[in-house]
Parts: sequence; C-alpha cells; structure tokens
Amino acid sequence: MLNKSRRVVDVISESTQLLQEAGVDEAAESVFQLLADVLHLSWESGFRELRDAYYSTSRISTDTTANTPLYAKPIDGNAASLLDSAQKPPVSGKALMDRILTTGELDHWQKHLERRLKHEPLQYILGQWDFLDYTLNVRAPLLCPRPETEELVLLALQSVKEILSMRHSNDAETKVVVDGSTTVEPQLFTNKKVRILDVGCGTGCIGTALCAEIAKSFPQQQQQHHTSQPLVHVTALDVDPVAVSVATENAQRILGMANAEQQYQAILMAAEDFDPTAMLSSSSSLKMQAKAEAASQLNNRDELLFDLVVSNPPYILPSEMDTLDATVRNYENHVALSGLDPDGMCVIRQIVQALPKWCNANAICWMEVHPTHPVLLQQWLSSTAQHQPPLVPPPQGVKFVQTVKDFLGNDRFVQLRVIK
Repeated sequence: MLNKSRRVVDVISESTQLLQEAGVDEAAESVFQLLADVLHLSWESGFRELRDAYYSTSRISTDTTANTPLYAKPIDGNAASLLDSAQKPPVSGKALMDRILTTGELDHWQKHLERRLKHEPLQYILGQWDFLDYTLNVRAPLLCPRPETEELVLLALQSVKEILSMRHSNDAETKVVVDGSTTVEPQLFTNKKVRILDVGCGTGCIGTALCAEIAKSFPQQQQQHHTSQPLVHVTALDVDPVAVSVATENAQRILGMANAEQQYQAILMAAEDFDPTAMLSSSSSLKMQAKAEAASQLNNRDELLFDLVVSNPPYILPSEMDTLDATVRNYENHVALSGLDPDGMCVIRQIVQALPKWCNANAICWMEVHPTHPVLLQQWLSSTAQHQPPLVPPPQGVKFVQTVKDFLGNDRFVQLRVIK
C-alpha cells in the first residue's frame, strides 16, 4: 500500500494522500492520531508532536523531491518568522520525522490504515477516545463520544449542583463567585445522595463523567463531615450488552474500582421495561432480578426514584440516516442512532412518558435531541397537542422548561421537570 520508505515523514505524506483520495474526512488528523498510537507516543500529546514536527519540517524544507511532505498546513506569522530565522526545525522534531519505522510498526500501521481507508471510526481503531477530561474505552458498535454530549453533561452537572444545594440547610451555605456568577456551594450534605438515571448509556460517558465531575467539585465535603457515602449514584440502562460491559469498564477506569461499585451500575434493560419501584415489592420479573440484590439495601420508595434523568437517545430522523457520513452510517449502531418514528421521537416519547414513574417530585430531565424536537416536545406536552392528537398521549406531570442551543447554534438540548 505504501512505498518502500519507512521514514515517518514519508509515511505521513503518502498515507494522508491515500485517505484523501478515499474521501476520508480529516485525513491528516487521522494519520497523526493513528501513527502516534503505532509509535507508542503519549496519548495526551503524541499526535500533536507528530503534527507540529511534520508541518514545521514541511515549512522550512528546501527538499523538492518526492520525500517532501505533501500537505503542509499554513502556520501563523510569528511561528513563520522564528522558523525562517532558524532555517531548521527543532532537532527533536526533525529526528521524529526522520525516524524509520520497524517492521513490526509498519505492519501495525498498515492494519490501522486499511481500517481507516474503509471509513472505520478512529475511536474504534484506537479503542479509546477523550470525553471532557477523561479517556474512555470505545468499542463497536457503540456511539463514539461527541462534543455535543459533553455539553449535555455540563448542563446536567449544573442541575446536580443545584439539587445538592437545595438539600443543604441555608445557614451552612457559602456563596462563591465563578466566572463572574455567584453560586451557592454546599458545605454539608444530607445522607441522601442524588440519584441519576442515564437512559441509553452507550460507553457510559455521561454517567461516569457526572460522578467524576461532582467528586472534583466537592473534594473536601465528605472528608470534613466524616462520611464515605458518595454524593451521587448513577443507574445506567442500555439494550446492548456491549454497552453495559464498556460502561462498567469506563466507570471503573475513571472512578476507580471501589468508587465505581458505590456510584455506578449499568443494567441490560430497555427504558420501556424499567420500573424502579417494582424492585421494592417484588423481583419475580426476570428482567428485574439482576437489580434485586442492590434494591434490598434501600428502605423506601423515594430512595428508589430518581432526582435527575439524562439521556442522549436515538433521535436521527429515518429520512436522514442515508445522509450520515459513512464513518457513522456504516459502523455505529443504527438502533442507537435512529429515532424510528418519522419524526425521530419514538424513544424520546418513551422516556418522557416514564418520567413520572421513575422520578421524585421536581426531578429534572435533560436530553440531547434533534433540532426539530424541542418545538414538537413543547407542543406535545402542552394543550396545543389536543388539536392534533399524537399517536402517544402526553404524560401527566411533566413540564417543558427550556431549550438550549449547542456550540453550533442548533436547538440541541431540552430540559423537562417532573411535577407531582
């Protein structure tokens, strides 16, 4: 597939050209990510080292032979001035570009490249990916973690903090200023943890990140008040055994084995089959037996219900599935992508209908949705839905709160509240 040259700089140039000809998006970045893995460079910075060394070498090289890198990215004026004055890249960068791949490394690279040429996601090839400040295991056919879902976690995180604050007595609150905004941070917590339900957990990125972020936000409180109880507990649902396995792995990887056992539980179950209150009185249902032992430690109905529901459900319109990039369309699980109904809201409606059954009074639900869904949801949950009755009646006791745009300006997130 590649010519006989094993120099890193040549491998980058030739592989980038092959990926571009195959129509692979972000061909050069793919090469840097995958080659950093083959060369056992740092996960955090290895691909940047390759990228910087490659473009710097290309910028100052006077070699016009075939070995010259083909796809040099422009650099800013200050960097160009420094390079012009030096007339050579840093020794470490040049040494990296001149490095010769071993036979084993070249074989490894050929396998990576062949998979990427077929548009397989980088996340599957590498087996892991970054999400917020965490590196998560990723396996096919699970959805690859995306930036929009990072935004969903941050929205849900703020709701968890507000719930913790409301459970704290007023005289123990401390006002702090963060980014110009005054917030209330609890200094003492009740024994009742915030219970979170993650519907359609996939890799577990949402629930695991929430647990980790809360621990970072309140590192001293539990120590100061001599409690080993976690502040949050996440129950994660998915219909894919791979998701349940990977989500559990990621909770253990990010939270540590002991904390994961206390804070995170992934269950193989569809949202429509999940009933937390059924675990209190009976475990006769085969679908609930896996959870019965944990439920026996809880004393009453309120401790089984949830304070926050968060979900990145299937929401792509069926009419849009064929328009998705091949990296998504040919590899990621269509069950986790497609909203099934023509409007893409089949699973979303199931979740919203179940909120009163799942949740405590005033519980919050955050969902990532299609840009067309916020208006449809608001209409469905309001009296206007009576004029055009939907196939599924709206639940009683669920209020539409707000729509939040994503970083691209799309109506991407909805907040609902359970009223009892």
